[in-house]
Amino acid sequence: MNTYEILKDFMPIGVILTVIASLISILVTYRSQKSQKFIDTITSERIKWLDKVRSEVSILSSWIMTFVKTKIELEELYSHEQEILNDGGFNDPYKDVYAPQDEENLRIVRSQKKKLNEELDSGYSKKEIVERIILLKLRLNPREDDELIKILEHLYNIFSEANLTIDTVKQSLDEVEKLVNLTQAILKAEWEKVKIESIKGHKSIN
Repeated sequence: MNTYEILKDFMPIGVILTVIASLISILVTYRSQKSQKFIDTITSERIKWLDKVRSEVSILSSWIMTFVKTKIELEELYSHEQEILNDGGFNDPYKDVYAPQDEENLRIVRSQKKKLNEELDSGYSKKEIVERIILLKLRLNPREDDELIKILEHLYNIFSEANLTIDTVKQSLDEVEKLVNLTQAILKAEWEKVKIESIKGHKSIN
């Protein structure tokens, strides 16, 4: 005698069908909730990824632009310092008396140089920028984000050079512009994909 026959002896057929319907409803609800939880988890993780990439690109771009600006200012200060040294006779080994204004200008320029170099060493150094580039690269998919990775590799090559020239540093600004524009396009496309997949997931569950 099977389970159905045992139940039949003790319960009316209507009650049995009600019990079966309830069990099916519970099972469907459980699977629906499980599927919904899975979709919500995937959506949440992708949104977190989008936020992290957006944040990393923003920080990296800001650091590079600040680094370039500081390097340009330093280059101008070096040139100005040489002018003061030459015009004021500081490079003349036979001269030991200098105009007070030239001495003051030289002091100001060297103080500004020291401050800018300290800024570079405190947070916008080449080492920090390279680390940021690597961190961002690790968040990307080599197959889907190859164009973005190419830009990062170019930036990595620039800031890994032992002696950065001012012309090479300026090239990084073009790469930053490409990086920002491409990232915006990728993030927009990914966000649309998240919304579409979320809607499809809800429809398939319902």
